Amino acid sequence: MADIAPADPKQPAYEAVFAYIRSQPDALPATTVERNAMIWRAVHAALNAAPPAPAVSERLALVESLVADFVDPDPCWFDHHGYCQAHGWVGTDPGCPHGRAKDLGLEETEEATP
Repeated sequence: MADIAPADPKQPAYEAVFAYIRSQPDALPATTVERNAMIWRAVHAALNAAPPAPAVSERLALVESLVADFVDPDPCWFDHHGYCQAHGWVGTDPGCPHGRAKDLGLEETEEATP
């Protein structure tokens, strides 16, 4: 039988904390320092059991790729109010999203044809 992932991705962390708590004696530690240490050991058990999150750099690369696909290659041009007429952006703060994406270097590049 294949392993079935729990419905809640935090479930392994909850189970690790409950297992740690159940392994402790029935009486709570006497001092605040000892109680805090117990709590932090439970937190570490949860962190060790939690599934790894997708790497931030992987998600950022995906978002950058999506933005590049949506950026209009036409340059911004502004009216006397500072609104971008090329892209229909009627705001100055923040400025035109196409221009801001280009400023970040997220403009789609032409691919060389073979």
